Amino acid sequence: DDVYLVVAKNGQYGVVKNKNIKISFAYQSIGYNSDANLYAVQRSGQYGVVNIDEKVIVPIEYKSIGFNGTYIIAKSYTEELYFNQRGEKIENSYKAMIDAKQANSFITINNENLYGIINENGVETVKNEYLYIEYAFDGYFVAYKEGQGLGLIDKNGKTYIDFKYDVLSKIGDKKLLKGVDMKNNITDIFSADMKHVTSASNGVVAIYENYIELYNEEKTEFITNNGELKTAKDILQENSLFAIFKDGKWGFADKEGNIKVDCTYDYVTEFNRYGFAGIKNNGKWGTIDKEGKVVCECIYEFDEDEGLVIPEFIGKYFKTYSENNEIYYTDEV
Repeated sequence: DDVYLVVAKNGQYGVVKNKNIKISFAYQSIGYNSDANLYAVQRSGQYGVVNIDEKVIVPIEYKSIGFNGTYIIAKSYTEELYFNQRGEKIENSYKAMIDAKQANSFITINNENLYGIINENGVETVKNEYLYIEYAFDGYFVAYKEGQGLGLIDKNGKTYIDFKYDVLSKIGDKKLLKGVDMKNNITDIFSADMKHVTSASNGVVAIYENYIELYNEEKTEFITNNGELKTAKDILQENSLFAIFKDGKWGFADKEGNIKVDCTYDYVTEFNRYGFAGIKNNGKWGTIDKEGKVVCECIYEFDEDEGLVIPEFIGKYFKTYSENNEIYYTDEV
């Protein structure tokens, strides 16, 4: 509802909120920092920091002013000083700080390139002993410990997921985590409260609006956004047929478990919103309709160097992308 403008008048800068002058036209330059919600100002060739009410946070007497997250870096000709948002001097021995504002914390990197965490008041909560730290969500951070791998800690350093993964990352925009142990070829899924949900060997994750799928050539599992493990019948309630794995082969069964399409395929997908499912044999894909009738025999071959590929079909046409990254469907082999 409010409009703030940095405005020049007769060669001097100020800040106007709507039609009211908030910072007087008395400065050679003004720069706004959104993290700290403060203004770096220049007057008579010297720099300082003021707030929107023009209260001086850092005296206008420095060679330069910079920001590292919400922290202020003031440089004179002889030293570099750090201030918090209240203008209080703080001790700082870090070469970089990364703002994790949702956790009210900063990831710190010291001169030995080791990572740690401090809180918003500059108090160290995690020592600089990790090779890497990255914010995940809420108060959780992915950290890498030398000789062990990736794990998960909170902003106070408590371990929630053991340090053993080659990959540990947030799944899309969801509060779910995927851990990949490449040595044992296992993919684990963790919920927002750090509970282990499920695992799969050679597992591949597909992301949808209200859930994710974890699948391999022997199973497909559905995990809701709040970390609940569900069946295909729970998630795909409009479908009448569902993928089933029996005696090492895939087919389709109805909601009661009665097999409607014999288990003769190496792999099948669930039916999509268009009423088609993929069927796979001997490394090639085809498609089947919701009545169980084969629409296209297994003729399409996709590059699966990075794991099982799940194509999407409309009739005999499969989903792909143009050079401009536009979605289209084709039957070109």
